[in-house]
Amino acid sequence: ATTEIYTLSLHELFRSPLYALVTVLEVPLALHAGTPPGTIGAATAADVVGLQAWVPAITFVGNTPGWSVSVELTFYALFPWLALAGGRARVVLPLAFAAALACAAAPALVPAASGAATFLKCGPLLRLPEFVVGIALGRAFVAARASGASGASGAPQPRGVADALAAIARSEERRVGKECRSR
Repeated sequence: ATTEIYTLSLHELFRSPLYALVTVLEVPLALHAGTPPGTIGAATAADVVGLQAWVPAITFVGNTPGWSVSVELTFYALFPWLALAGGRARVVLPLAFAAALACAAAPALVPAASGAATFLKCGPLLRLPEFVVGIALGRAFVAARASGASGASGAPQPRGVADALAAIARSEERRVGKECRSR
């Protein structure tokens, strides 16, 4: 099933005339900018197969916004396993949210112009926690809908991240308060 999803994704990607046009137009523009032909060739090949986000040296050569498509294709390929391994949204969501925050802060730990910084900002692995948060929120939404939970409008209302964090904070305050009163 994963191969089918990835194949479908590549098919949809290259059916897009805008993506194909930008991939072709990048070559003369990059040459004019003085980018070495070997780098342009590698970047164009990576653009075509959707792997430019995996190689920091070419992530921003040519079709610069294409790195996000590269990340998306990685997520398409991983989704079946992530959805199965995701388990319960209540457990996964706080962990994935914390990991996403840590990954968002990671680029500040390395020199801004380095390949490491590029990979930390654009690499699929460090964007993965954001995607897992989305899967967990999706699971929470589907569970809320299945249980019949609804808001005033009648539409299902999944718990937001802020609500979940506030509930965790309140339970921690109660626990600490009990410990203080028992002393």
